[in-house]
Amino acid sequence: MCGIVGIFSYGGKPLKNLKSKIYKMTSMLRHRGPDQEGIFVSKDNLCALGNTRLSITDPECKTNLPLISNNKNFVLTYNGEIYNYKNLKKYLTNKGCRFKSRTDTEVLLEGLALENSSFLKKLDGMWAYGYYDIKRKKITLSRDLLGERHVFYSIYNGELIFASEPAPIIYYLNLKKKELEINEDSVICSMFFYGCEQGQTLIKNIKRLLPGRNLEVEVGSEPKE
Repeated sequence: MCGIVGIFSYGGKPLKNLKSKIYKMTSMLRHRGPDQEGIFVSKDNLCALGNTRLSITDPECKTNLPLISNNKNFVLTYNGEIYNYKNLKKYLTNKGCRFKSRTDTEVLLEGLALENSSFLKKLDGMWAYGYYDIKRKKITLSRDLLGERHVFYSIYNGELIFASEPAPIIYYLNLKKKELEINEDSVICSMFFYGCEQGQTLIKNIKRLLPGRNLEVEVGSEPKE
């Protein structure tokens, strides 16, 4: 189990104190990934990503997190496990990709860099990730078909905030002085069915990405799932 977190200003406004904020949010997920952690902050201060890692594949690997593609154009914060990553690595190697580690994370990143979201059709596994295209200033959130890995997110004031758990999002919204409201419908649903309705949480401003869905947003456009 790993932890992912991110902030993206799709409104195009550079964010202040981005490094300290993403570092704090990442640290809140250390219990999910005690082996390694790291952050990425774009030079234009529009995007920040954090990743904590529990070493499963290639436990000796200590490459920087979040992982940056070989061509330096893409960044991936990832939680999950791709079971057929060794076969996919051979496939991508034959396509000209080169690898520095034996992790499934790098296989996923280079596959997305080569084939974009169509690469997901080749995956056998579970995942939750944030994938940032540095040149296009576009971020994609994705959750596996069965929803084994979670992605929580909030859209507020031209910003997309996401994480593996609600706590880092709550922390960030509190910094923005955003008053959080209880989702009463979700409370009632939980009392009867022991869970919130699909895509919702107990907090109105925090959603959960549906299983098998991607959420894409780039600077100048509204998020679309």
